[in-house]
Amino acid sequence: MDRCFLFFIDSFNRVLLKTIWVCYTFNSYIGDISWISRTVILLTIEIREIEPKDYTDLVELMSELGYPTTLEDLTKRLELLGKHVDYEALVAVKNNQVIGFAGMCKVLAFEFTGIYVRIIAFVVSSNQRKQGIGTKLLKACEEWAIQEGAVAITLNSGNRAERQTAHIFYTSNGYVGKSTGFSKKMI
Repeated sequence: MDRCFLFFIDSFNRVLLKTIWVCYTFNSYIGDISWISRTVILLTIEIREIEPKDYTDLVELMSELGYPTTLEDLTKRLELLGKHVDYEALVAVKNNQVIGFAGMCKVLAFEFTGIYVRIIAFVVSSNQRKQGIGTKLLKACEEWAIQEGAVAITLNSGNRAERQTAHIFYTSNGYVGKSTGFSKKMI
């Protein structure tokens, strides 16, 4: 006998409705249904704009990204950025804990007519990766870019060996590595 289940996962802030059909032959799996938990991970991940209550969780994520900070410094930065309409900060939340962050900026282009969005910071907690959370957060960034009228979205990712996994992630989501960035400290 075949069994089919229909699961709905819905996030109201970003329209990300997924319908997952899981069908299996009942006789083949009597006594062993552990494959269901491996096949279908029902996560309730909310993608939303950042709120001050998120800042504490974000301190650890920024450190994982390679930018250690204090709660006081982070709060000052985010409050300043929040005053600029061309900046947006999104978080991925699971069980009331921030597990992902994306900071973006809408930019006018010199090299073409139009605007684009640059993802300035992007991180998913190291113990929450490879579950689709990063892709969901990245799609929300792309939705914001479209909503803002952007014709493209870009990001930079370091050339360090530990960033290779991130590069594979971005490539698998349709991003193309095109350039090398340079920076210089002024103070």
